[in-house]
Amino acid sequence: MSSNRLPLALFGVCLVASQSSYAEVFFTAETVQKALYPHASRFEAKNLSLTPEQIKKIEDSSPTSTPIPTHLFEVFEGDRHVGYLVIDKVLGRHEFITYAVALNLAGEVQGIEVMEYLESYGQQIRNEKWRAQFTGKKKTDAIKLNGDIQNIAGATLSCKHITEGIRRMLMLYDVAIRKT
Repeated sequence: MSSNRLPLALFGVCLVASQSSYAEVFFTAETVQKALYPHASRFEAKNLSLTPEQIKKIEDSSPTSTPIPTHLFEVFEGDRHVGYLVIDKVLGRHEFITYAVALNLAGEVQGIEVMEYLESYGQQIRNEKWRAQFTGKKKTDAIKLNGDIQNIAGATLSCKHITEGIRRMLMLYDVAIRKT
């Protein structure tokens, strides 16, 4: 009888080990820049100083409770300014998801990449088709899970929080990045 317990105990250890093995880093800041802007010749880091009014507008646009990023990159092809890249974090279910958003000069999403995913499940948000739903989105779009952004079963919280994060990044662009 005890011989039956040993394989079950080993199975439990293997199951726990396999659940934590999904945590991965997919991109660094440098590699995500090239992935989202393959033709860029340079990326200039910029610091954002936000006023209390700007912070309130951004926070009111999305229920995401993680700190608003204050670092971004201006993207250039030769001498021509072509867009922005913002790296942000949102909470998945238990762990942070680091992702990057490429924005054009009009404030539209050009693409997103998941840079680091530490959750044991829900990695389906890395699916290119799911991420492509954000392409072309701008601040005036709804950007709502189960509205214009489809959910993925088994990754609901990750989908929800990335969607809220994108909405927040578009408001950040509108109130603090956009050149007037």
